[in-house]
Amino acid sequence: MGTITHKAGWIIAAVLGLFVVAALAGVARGGPLDPPGAPAPTQPPVEPRTPISALPFTISQPGSYFLTQNLTASAGGDGITVLADNVTIDLNGFALTGIAGSASAISEGGSAPPHSGWVVKNGSIENWPNGSGAFAVHVSGGRYEDLHIKAAGHEGINAGPQSMVQRVTVEGDANAGLILRASSNVSDCSVKRATSGGQYGIYVEPGSTLTRCTVESYASGIVAWQNSKVTDCVVRNGSADGVNAFALSTVRNCFVSSFAGKGIIVRDNGSAVDNRVDGTWIGLQIVGSGGLVEGNLVTNLTGFWLDVELGTGNIALHNRLHSTGDASVCASCSAAIAPYEYTKPPTFDGTNPNANIVY
Repeated sequence: MGTITHKAGWIIAAVLGLFVVAALAGVARGGPLDPPGAPAPTQPPVEPRTPISALPFTISQPGSYFLTQNLTASAGGDGITVLADNVTIDLNGFALTGIAGSASAISEGGSAPPHSGWVVKNGSIENWPNGSGAFAVHVSGGRYEDLHIKAAGHEGINAGPQSMVQRVTVEGDANAGLILRASSNVSDCSVKRATSGGQYGIYVEPGSTLTRCTVESYASGIVAWQNSKVTDCVVRNGSADGVNAFALSTVRNCFVSSFAGKGIIVRDNGSAVDNRVDGTWIGLQIVGSGGLVEGNLVTNLTGFWLDVELGTGNIALHNRLHSTGDASVCASCSAAIAPYEYTKPPTFDGTNPNANIVY
């Protein structure tokens, strides 16, 4: 009997031991499922871009490049020459400054094979008397943004087709502010000469869009070729014309003032809608056929409010006109425009709902 009792005790003890081992194993398995992460690096990560620390500098490989400080040219010629596609240059808040004899701050170089995909951004370009802020005539699909360009000799930016220019300021006495090839987009830019003169404030080729831009003191404010759109722009003070838009283009909701020539010119099948023109010789001009001028306010003219050259099928309606000079249309306009009706208040008693009102 004692032997049986003794064996039972051993069995119970063994079972209890197994329970304890299982419980401990369960505790061990109850820890975190994921292993601990690697220790934090003790060195900062390597900058994935190439620094530009002196001028002149040539870029021959695609990639990203950045300024490390303000840089000044050490001789004539270009500052940064780009000989590759898909290049980003971040000025990093610094300035590229030229000296006497300097050409362009950023350039495609003398041989100028076609390139694409440049990005130039975030800084200042100053005093490049024999060239441009950015000279990229043969570069398509470029992007130029958040730049302040001052005292470039030829133009602020001269770039190829499908360019995008955003939040760029051009100052100084350059011959032109911005020159862009077909299908480009310009928005929120300011172009201003220190003294009146030059040639074009903004010049864009067919299929381009200008939005919320300001141009001041250039002979011709904006020139936009076929199928372009100019909207919400302010154009002031020139010796020629304010906005010259070619066939099938639209000028809408712009303010044009103080030009010795025409305020807004539209050509075949183009339109000028809801603009204000003040202090020009001719307020609005249609060159060709199928033009539309509608809803414009034209004030303080020195000549005619509207001029039509050699066209048929043009329409002027809902325009409001105020002038201390001759507010009548030119001799050829009446036959070229229908509907057309106005007299000065308070005798106005026309019944045409599309009449142009002179006051």
